[in-house]
Formats: sequence, structure tokens, C-alpha cells
Amino acid sequence: MSIWVCGEVLIDLLPGDPERIAIVGGGPANTAKALSRLGHEVQFIDGISTDAYGKSARAELIRDGVGLDLALTSDLPTRTATVSRKPVISSQTFFERCKMTVSGPGQIALQRVRA
Repeated sequence: MSIWVCGEVLIDLLPGDPERIAIVGGGPANTAKALSRLGHEVQFIDGISTDAYGKSARAELIRDGVGLDLALTSDLPTRTATVSRKPVISSQTFFERCKMTVSGPGQIALQRVRA
């Protein structure tokens, strides 16, 4: 039996010194990798970019044993989530269009970001 996981793969850009650290992320991609590592046969369904981040994501999914037979290839840029250290609990910019800031329990603010 194969488990199909559908959703996004993106790059988390973590604070680093001096450059940001790029980590393959996205809840569905991480779920697919975890299930594969636990011994399940997994197929990941999403569009994966042909850019450098997309190639890195594709290689990591394959390295972790995730099947990509159902994944599509796209020339669109890989989406990123930028994580920063600020006096808030969490601040991330998703898809280069929306910034989510969590400043406390139940305190979430969304803000549009111009590309």
C-alpha cells in the first residue's frame, strides 16, 4: 500500500551568520519524508520547481525515499518562508506575499508584503 501526500514543498530561510540557512520544509513534504523514514511507501504530489531550491528539495525527498512519480515539474520559483529573530514569538513571510507574526497565544497578525 502506498501513502499519497499532497501539498507544498518550500524552503525555510532560517537566521544565520552572516547568510540565511536554507532548509527544505513544508508540512506535507516533511510528513512524506517522515513516513518514508518509518518504512512506508510514499508518493509526494506537488509541483516542484526547476530552480536551485527546487532541485535541492527534489534531491532531499528522493534521498529520504519519497516517490515523486506523481509530482509535477514547474519553472515557477520555489516558495520560501523567511524566519527572523525579533521580539515576537514567531515571524515568517510566506510565498513572498504574506507575513504572519505571532506575538503571543492567540495573537496572530497577517500582513500583505509587496513582491
